[in-house]
Amino acid sequence: MLEDLGYTAEVHEDDEHCCLLRSRSEGIAWQADLVGQPPFHSGLRLKLPLLVSCNPLTWANDWNRTRFSQALAYTDADTGHFLRDEDGLAWVNVESLILFESGVTAAHVAASLNRWVEDVLHVHSFPEVTYFEELPQ
Repeated sequence: MLEDLGYTAEVHEDDEHCCLLRSRSEGIAWQADLVGQPPFHSGLRLKLPLLVSCNPLTWANDWNRTRFSQALAYTDADTGHFLRDEDGLAWVNVESLILFESGVTAAHVAASLNRWVEDVLHVHSFPEVTYFEELPQ
């Protein structure tokens, strides 16, 4: 489906043998996961993992006020502290969901993916954001 719409799609399987699709838009890597049980998937969850050098909650809230997709700051379940990489940058995930449950047309999927890619490309305008050219494993 992604390839039919002109996007690259590398197919991977996770530990539960669910389909993971990895793609890139202008060098920014993102992932699409099929939601629900095969063969009747209920949707497609789009994910863009990022690292931010500022307060991740503030960044996510600012993103959520102006964008179609939703940004979430990662926190440690035990401590409630923001999750950070070895350089102290905080993890944020930008997500969107395309639901299939009530039926879906190629035009709907194409429009939703185009809107998603607009958001993916918008991260170029944030100097405090580090994105991935290849997704971490």
